[in-house]
Amino acid sequence: NPTSAYKRAQIILADAAARPFVGALATHLYGAPESNAVDYTDLDNLSTLAKTYNLPVWMTEFWWNDSSGWSDIMYSLLSTYDISAIDYMWGFFGQWTNVADKLITINYSGNTYTGFTPEKNYYITGHYSRFVKPGALRLDASSNNPNIKVTAFKNPDGTMTIVALNNNSGQKTINVNLKNISTASLPTVYQTSATKNWAPLPSITISNGEFNISLKGNTITTLTNSP
Repeated sequence: NPTSAYKRAQIILADAAARPFVGALATHLYGAPESNAVDYTDLDNLSTLAKTYNLPVWMTEFWWNDSSGWSDIMYSLLSTYDISAIDYMWGFFGQWTNVADKLITINYSGNTYTGFTPEKNYYITGHYSRFVKPGALRLDASSNNPNIKVTAFKNPDGTMTIVALNNNSGQKTINVNLKNISTASLPTVYQTSATKNWAPLPSITISNGEFNISLKGNTITTLTNSP
């Protein structure tokens, strides 16, 4: 967990001989003892330590059995703690585990493989992973509504991706003001809810750096001009 990772990283980075071999600091998120309870304790300290040595922080193993909770975890990792990479432990697994705890279910009948089923956490993760490209920079993004959580990224090719969570039970129309960012439109808009996955929404036209968008209750929405 982050507390153990922080203690160990301090010792290793303080060793001048060992320090050049460290390319990133890594942690899991499990609460003790290895329970499926998210543990952010000392993750801020680990992030600060990494910045001192100009290193990224990677979250290298965790899983979650609730899709709305998983979207919040990803938001916190990226926005609050500056995590550079997120690894989902159970990317694919067999039918015997809980459907909600993995990205893809491997289906079988007896010993015969019969195909696979993408699960809700697959689509939730894809709101980031499909359009936030390797090497992207996270842009400063804020919301004056605590139930609307927003992250924004600039990809190496100059394209932009915005991911918005609406943790309200009701629909919210928000106004987005893009400061110091020049783009005419966000042609690709997807929204995932309890009943829909990557549902396409109308393209967004930006006027004088602003636009409005309606976010249904308990949804995650991605807006991007990235292919």
